Amino acid sequence: MAKYVLGLDLGTSSAHCLLVGPKGRVAAAADVPMEYYPPAGGATLAREFRPSEVLQNLGRAVTKVCREGQASPHDIASIGITSQGQGTVLLDRDGRELYCGPNIDLRAVFQGAELDEVSGPEIYRTTGHFPSLMFAPARVNWFRSHQPEVLDKASRLLSIAGWLGYRLTGQVAATEGLDCELGLIDLATRKHAHCLLEKLEFPVELLPPLTKAGQAIGSLAAGLAEQWGLPAGIPVTLADSDSRCGLLGMGLALDKDAGAVLGWSASVQMLTNSPRLDLDCRSTWAGCYPIGRLYTVDAKLGDAGHAFDWLVRTIGGGQLSHQAADHLAGEAPRGCDGVACFLGPGPKTAPQAGLGLGGVFLPTPVTYHEPTPAHIFRGYFESVAYSIKSNLAAVAEVAGQPATALYLGGGMARSDVLATVLPDVLGIPVNRSLQPQVSALGAASAAWVSAGMYSCMEESVSQQSHEFQEQLPEPGHSAEYQEYYQDWLELYRRLSPEA
Repeated sequence: MAKYVLGLDLGTSSAHCLLVGPKGRVAAAADVPMEYYPPAGGATLAREFRPSEVLQNLGRAVTKVCREGQASPHDIASIGITSQGQGTVLLDRDGRELYCGPNIDLRAVFQGAELDEVSGPEIYRTTGHFPSLMFAPARVNWFRSHQPEVLDKASRLLSIAGWLGYRLTGQVAATEGLDCELGLIDLATRKHAHCLLEKLEFPVELLPPLTKAGQAIGSLAAGLAEQWGLPAGIPVTLADSDSRCGLLGMGLALDKDAGAVLGWSASVQMLTNSPRLDLDCRSTWAGCYPIGRLYTVDAKLGDAGHAFDWLVRTIGGGQLSHQAADHLAGEAPRGCDGVACFLGPGPKTAPQAGLGLGGVFLPTPVTYHEPTPAHIFRGYFESVAYSIKSNLAAVAEVAGQPATALYLGGGMARSDVLATVLPDVLGIPVNRSLQPQVSALGAASAAWVSAGMYSCMEESVSQQSHEFQEQLPEPGHSAEYQEYYQDWLELYRRLSPEA
């Protein structure tokens, strides 16, 4: 009987590796940083990663979890992979990397705007994603305009998970979920959107073959196996984008299930039995879910863990831990004595909101009441809760049904203050995953399918043990938070350029 699988998640700020047993028990976990660099001669907003560095760091993480979990390399039955959405890799005809761009590579702002001006509504109706600056067609157009020699050499375009799968097995592949997050999938057919892509002059010959989450794309090649201390031949599978894998890792599998995954960035999603689009304001995305014929309605909140990390480093001068900041936040009262934050998540989805004014706002003069770090940290957590409330309402409206409970995972789910504030703000139960790295756990669910333990993703997810801490709203606190929430919305409106 298979003992373990590995779940690998190449997130925005970190790559996560979980050693997972058959029923979802996490035996060991390791994180390694994801580093990005401005390319020589690139645009101001351009960022790339170094593939050799990522592979080396992942190898260290794999070695660490096997050692700490006391697992023999021969105990590993399969490897499942997920990654940040929108990250894109171009390979040449010899399989060498020409371009490795994360989701924070914003070089294609103008190319995306040009695509949207001509075909924006059709792009959104077809792919469920908007605006185009974040997706593969716009990035390809940037290379066509600025570095055509790179595009001339390109043979394949892959998601970051697809790139890692290629490096592990030598096989190029994608899943509908991964390529959906690159703006390449037609929601109606769940296949590559050839008609639209050809209209956008996207070179469709770059598209990899599609496979299903949980289906092995190949086996671990000898060279990398030796570097990572694993036996060659282990099956490797691609799962989905990290946000949807987060839902898998929390066991969500039914129409109208709702979850929030809060990592470097944050998303709020609800499962639906058909694609649901907001054709008026395009405030939500729609995506393919790897169980049955389910889809997701997805609101992107933007920076979450990244903004909190910045806040902790700035206030603490590098001497304060996230746990200590969370503890301080718990000492401040509800409403933070008027302190309000706009450092990342806001009332609107990140793609719709764009850049704007923000910061930490407090009553003045400070002689009236001097805010403490505790007030500011709690103000940030409350702002995240308010953003989830606003965006969950948008998701529920598009999905056609309100959420009756919310599942919470991701690195920021470790915050006891946020887990306490959130149900009071939402007025519904919140189930916090006791394993915060839910995206890597979702990738592990796919790995069990490729290992032959389960026949499909639905069976694998249903057989995993998902442990939660249920947080219920306190009616009196919920009533109090409604006033604070309205004040927060009004302050955002006054800060908005159109106000």
